[in-house]
Amino acid sequence: MRSKLLSLDEVFEEFLTDGMDVALGGALTYNTPSVIAREIINRDIGGLTLYSFMGTYPVDLLAGAGKLSKVMAPFITFAEMGLAPSFRRKVEEGSLEVVEIDEVFWGFGLKAGAASLPFIPLAHGYDNDLPRVNPLYKKVTSPYDGKTYITIPPIKPSLSIIHVQYADEYGNGIHLGNVATDMMLAKASHKVILTCDKLISHEEIRKRNKEVSIPGFLVEGVIEIDFACHPLGSDGLYVRDEEHLRMYAKMARSEDGFNEYLKNYVLGKTHREYLDKIGREKLDNLRIG
Repeated sequence: MRSKLLSLDEVFEEFLTDGMDVALGGALTYNTPSVIAREIINRDIGGLTLYSFMGTYPVDLLAGAGKLSKVMAPFITFAEMGLAPSFRRKVEEGSLEVVEIDEVFWGFGLKAGAASLPFIPLAHGYDNDLPRVNPLYKKVTSPYDGKTYITIPPIKPSLSIIHVQYADEYGNGIHLGNVATDMMLAKASHKVILTCDKLISHEEIRKRNKEVSIPGFLVEGVIEIDFACHPLGSDGLYVRDEEHLRMYAKMARSEDGFNEYLKNYVLGKTHREYLDKIGREKLDNLRIG
């Protein structure tokens, strides 16, 4: 087996470039690698099509910075903290295209992608307003029962970046908490990069083989990054930084406030410098245990 360890520089040199389609794993305020969004902004990569299950801070950050041309997601939100302000602003001004889908489309689209199917039918009786605004929903007549079914195409991102808590150098990853749709996303994607909180030995992975959620044969590379998800949380290791998220959501309500946030926390800063800005004492207080 070959080592799949990567640096952030290698990710952007070899895998992530202008105009491609990218998916971020995780759901809501946990297990999405926010560091990737900040790196995309600092490396001036744009024109991206972004796939997300339940996107929040990283998607909003990329939208506000003008790095996205299209988003496919059931919803982008800050959950109980309110709407995603930058995302909403860009959509309303017409500079960001949204492909309207629901969680059914996301889940079954990934299943179709993982199985290399040209489309997948939804259960008979599936009915809502989405087919009126999204032409990707199409109807077919079943050759078996003559009924009409709504179908959807596969979701097959060119690159997915998924966060796990533990991984070995060969790309075998372990989620400590909610896997969400990350397992299916990994199977549906052409290429997968893992960010992890901690690299562990292959021997340890073999002892914990039943916990492996992302098998290494699906993975191109793995990066160990401390607090890769901040201000989001990483299940079992650190909780979300609610104070920072609320501050961001408030600042991002206006273009000027968003730009001030970028200046203070993103532009020209390495991940290490970003963490130093947050403060080690505060980060340690977010750790679990």
